[in-house]
Amino acid sequence: MGRYILHRLLLTILVVLGAAVVIFTIMHFVPGDPVEILLGNDATLEQYAAKRSELGLDKPFLIQLWNFMYKAFLRLDLGASWTRSTPVLAGMLERLPRTFLLGILSIILTTVVAIPIGVNAAIHQNGLQDRGLIVAAMVFISVPEFWLALLLIILFSLKLGWLPSFGIESWKSYILPVVSGSMASICTLARQTRASVLDVVHADYITTARSKGMVERDVIYGHMLPNALIPIITMIGMSFTACVGGTVVMEQIFSFPGVGLYLSDAISRRDYPVIRGCVVVMAAFTAILMLFVDLAYGYVDPRIKAQYISSSAKKGKVNEKRHRRPGPKHHSGHGNESQ
Repeated sequence: MGRYILHRLLLTILVVLGAAVVIFTIMHFVPGDPVEILLGNDATLEQYAAKRSELGLDKPFLIQLWNFMYKAFLRLDLGASWTRSTPVLAGMLERLPRTFLLGILSIILTTVVAIPIGVNAAIHQNGLQDRGLIVAAMVFISVPEFWLALLLIILFSLKLGWLPSFGIESWKSYILPVVSGSMASICTLARQTRASVLDVVHADYITTARSKGMVERDVIYGHMLPNALIPIITMIGMSFTACVGGTVVMEQIFSFPGVGLYLSDAISRRDYPVIRGCVVVMAAFTAILMLFVDLAYGYVDPRIKAQYISSSAKKGKVNEKRHRRPGPKHHSGHGNESQ
């Protein structure tokens, strides 16, 4: 298991490094000159050249890439914002907890609501609950999140006045972003739960558990759901990364001061250090989260954990045999003395 974790950590590092190289290359070759946006049209050629030298844009591409990778991964320095003149890492650390809390609340709501609905729909296959889930899932998956968010603002903020429509003044400010950002994930996870439970609902061990007189609740959550958790865990992990990494639109609509709003503002101003820093941090977060998802597979399904352990044991035995392999035997040559 330790070998597998080490292998996945190395892959995670390579993914983050690759994401950093890709985003730097894209931002370097994208059309337009950020110095013209920063200085405006009234700047002289001397001011323009001085600003490019100050930002390091007058150096060759490979040197710029090396400086960025060296500072980001060896010195943990993502640079300073060109428009705010503040460190990018400090800005990320200030906003990331809010976005992370928003994602945590969204995934809790998604899991608590979607899994029981999906299990209930699978048990009552082709019934009213099942058909209702299919129709609701098609509707809410097709509806754009920003449109649903605007409808919720009109209803609960403008008409009823129950909830705030922007900012983070109190805990109520999280309700509308969480609900509007979770509806599509709830429907997707509920459908995945339904499909996973349908694969095991008619299994022999489920029939045996029911024949022993077990309570239906214990059969569902003690035998049926644990054997259907692998696809569900994958979907939960993907939903969490989408909630945290894909909050640009939601945070813009609700003026939520998180990483998404920070990134969208940087894109509009061509603030390259902020864009690169946000992408690198989000890539690292996503890679680490998917590592935990892979480790959760082994915790939920002992067969997967046994495969990890057996593969590591086989590699260890092969290496041990290589070290113990005997060398060529040397004969003394006394076999012909009788002749």
